[in-house]
Amino acid sequence: MSRPSSSVVREFQEIGPWAVGRSLREALAEGERPDRATLVDWGGQLLEILAEAHAEGLLHRHLTEDEVFLVPEGRLLLLGFEPPEPGDPHTVQSDLYAAGCLLRRLAFAASLRGGRGRLGPRDPLVKVLARATFANPAARYESAAEMAAALREAGRAVVASGPRSLDRPRGTDSRVAEFSPRRPASPRQGQNPEERELWHALVLLVASLLLMALVLTTGWLLLGRDGTLARPGGLLPSPHPLPPAAAAR
Repeated sequence: MSRPSSSVVREFQEIGPWAVGRSLREALAEGERPDRATLVDWGGQLLEILAEAHAEGLLHRHLTEDEVFLVPEGRLLLLGFEPPEPGDPHTVQSDLYAAGCLLRRLAFAASLRGGRGRLGPRDPLVKVLARATFANPAARYESAAEMAAALREAGRAVVASGPRSLDRPRGTDSRVAEFSPRRPASPRQGQNPEERELWHALVLLVASLLLMALVLTTGWLLLGRDGTLARPGGLLPSPHPLPPAAAAR
């Protein structure tokens, strides 16, 4: 480390990485996974360190899990800052890109923790990390301080599970989609037109047969077995009596 001037760099140089314990890669290898709040906190600290170093004219160039160290009090320390050299293609946006990639890897590692740290597609943190890793450096954040502010602002959003990632305060104009239970499909759904026509014809035939049966049954009840016709006041002779042979039967 040449010409360190930032306070965070001097602090790391004074205590040394071996005094603070594990690197971020070692912590991840041991199974430690950040939840969403920890991801925002680590990202904010990391960007604040970058902002201070950039203000002192230092760049990192190769920000990975090996240069980030965890302090027992929950703070982060960062190793590997160097002053820019003539013709060096690295810029502030290069460090921000590396920081965004590192946070995205942490978010992916958190998603392997049974979903507790998983970022939904509508989580505003996803938008912050996407902008930090744009292919065009001009589209990224202008400074680490700007990205840190955006990250912490996104971290304050209340994220819920389900199809919608963000909960809005009650009483706002937000609308929540309500889904009615799906009705079971009708047996005739999916039939072609020929099958439907055959089905309708069959229904009409059965209805016609039932109607004929009803008419015949009604006629049999109204017509007595001795050839008389039932009337409300009793049985009256039929105007057309049956022949004797038919009446005998």
